Amino acid sequence: MDPDMMNQEQLMNTISQLDSALAYLASPSTSPPPQPLAPPQVHPPPITTMLVPVPVQPPWAATRQLFGIIDSDAAGAAAPSRRRRGTGARVSGEPQSVAARLRRERVSQRMRALQRLVPGGARLDTASMLEEAVRYVRFLKSHVQALEQLAAAAIAMHGRVEADGVAAGGFYDSSSSCPYYA
Repeated sequence: MDPDMMNQEQLMNTISQLDSALAYLASPSTSPPPQPLAPPQVHPPPITTMLVPVPVQPPWAATRQLFGIIDSDAAGAAAPSRRRRGTGARVSGEPQSVAARLRRERVSQRMRALQRLVPGGARLDTASMLEEAVRYVRFLKSHVQALEQLAAAAIAMHGRVEADGVAAGGFYDSSSSCPYYA
């Protein structure tokens, strides 16, 4: 058989295996991918073209590599590592950069504190959270004013009762009874 025909035959077998692997990945079942009825006949290439031995992989492994699908076991090892800024990145020592960084840190700290104070602030973006904080402060301010008015009214009423009680002999006079229940 001609070597080109053998390579085409191997290529066709590989394509059919990839198709079956794709069908397996697209199906919701957890059964292994269907295997061809007859094992593919692999003819070793001539010795002159054999350079490096290729490891044998299951047919779905190539598809997973092609589409970037990661096994749950190897997810930690195969995931690309992303360094966070500040853990190992170089930090500029210029005074303007240092001052800007400190300003950003202070703003971030104060935003986190404000998010904790404002009901529902943690699930809002910055602009919405600031608007909600303004509304909440206005609500608290009106609530404080209402409480101050209630307190002033209670003090005025209590002062009037005290004046009436003192004229009648006092609240704490042992000979008199309670003015409210007399």
